[in-house]
Amino acid sequence: STATTTAASSQAPRIAIIGGGFAGLACGRKLKELGLQATIFDTGKRGPGGRASSRLWQGQYADHAVQFVTASDPAFESFLEGSGAALRWSSQ
Repeated sequence: STATTTAASSQAPRIAIIGGGFAGLACGRKLKELGLQATIFDTGKRGPGGRASSRLWQGQYADHAVQFVTASDPAFESFLEGSGAALRWSSQ
């Protein structure tokens, strides 16, 4: 019994994150930095970002719900750029 308990407790935990918005993606990234593996479950059919994501519509990218996101923190800006949750807007 002790061997079974020890073996079970030495295995990495199975972690599920519900939602692929900013909070879910940030949680997944932090867990990865800590050496843990997590699976993110999201209903988004086209990509990550939740309410702050962009969608391709008639050949152009359009904000799905949030009109803009401002990143004044360098770590958050890096997260946005690396996650695919939001795209940098360009008037070109």
